[in-house]
Amino acid sequence: MIDAYSWPTPNGHKIHIMLEECGLPYRAIGVDIGAGDQFKPEFLAISPNNKIPAIVDADGPDGKPISLFESGAILVYLAGKTGTTSDAVDGWFAGYASNIVAVAWMGYDDPKSLGGREFGATLALPIWIDSMRIALAGKPEVVRATPENLVSVDGKWSYAEYQTEGGKGVKALDIEDSLGDRLLKLFKP
Repeated sequence: MIDAYSWPTPNGHKIHIMLEECGLPYRAIGVDIGAGDQFKPEFLAISPNNKIPAIVDADGPDGKPISLFESGAILVYLAGKTGTTSDAVDGWFAGYASNIVAVAWMGYDDPKSLGGREFGATLALPIWIDSMRIALAGKPEVVRATPENLVSVDGKWSYAEYQTEGGKGVKALDIEDSLGDRLLKLFKP
């Protein structure tokens, strides 16, 4: 279980969103920065810079508890804990043109890091482009009809059902019990 110490601020919300997206169990613990809770000794033991957010992961590296502070450090830690770091072991790109579908993959037979800055668009996309250039050489361009539910507003595509009256905006989706609603409930006095 991860204890997430925060308050409803943009940086505080980042951690809750990441924990939700990673599917990690956590307990939200409010640190009322308006009341000065960030200066209490028990919080300073977790976050010596007296800033939220901070976390304590009871199941840290080697199964030992670890405390972290600063939202960027926490996000990188959580990504690594769930295997969602950018340290890719393979990269792929799938696409189609005309009547040809192709997938390009790049990786090692024995999985190992391709580097922290590599992913499908940097590794596999150039291979896909070169392959499609050869496969489509001399073939006529295929122009596809726009699906009836798509609209273009100022060069941006959207589903017609989400357009506001007059077509200059996008309607909010009706999502019940959103993460934002749950966080607001956590921090209501």
